[in-house]
Amino acid sequence: MIRVLVFMVVCFPSFIALAGSPGGLTTVIIPFTSAEEYKSLVERYFKDYLDGGRPIYCANAEGNSETLTIGNYFINKTLDETLMKSALVNQRSLNRLQKKLLNYRSAAAPQGFDALLTYEVSGNYLIFYGISSDAAEPARKAALYNKDIHDPRALGQAICRVLAAFPVYYDE
Repeated sequence: MIRVLVFMVVCFPSFIALAGSPGGLTTVIIPFTSAEEYKSLVERYFKDYLDGGRPIYCANAEGNSETLTIGNYFINKTLDETLMKSALVNQRSLNRLQKKLLNYRSAAAPQGFDALLTYEVSGNYLIFYGISSDAAEPARKAALYNKDIHDPRALGQAICRVLAAFPVYYDE
């Protein structure tokens, strides 16, 4: 048995690399109309993260740091803003939106989306919402003082608070 495993590891390294390791959340990022002015800053943050290899560090309550892994992100998609807002306060709408995320298919996202990151302006704050495609997960919310949008650590922490707990959906 050991020889078979060694043979598979040596001859098929991708077998080990891919099995059960989907590579992070597949996330769609869509601002509410009120936050359009911040869209380019949030998009740049994600481009720097994925393209520049900058990690998103999440500090937990004990002060320990973990890394949020985004496998892929999409910024030029649209969803009904009314449905997104309703999903934040209504369970039926949340379930509808989660189903849309899960059932979305394209060449770039063949297994749908794991999560939606959306955000809006409320007073002096940018409010981030995370919605998982997993129906067992509630919507999550985090506030960022709008002047802190230029601070990568503060922005990353807000994103972590709404996305880090979500499972990666992996449909074989």
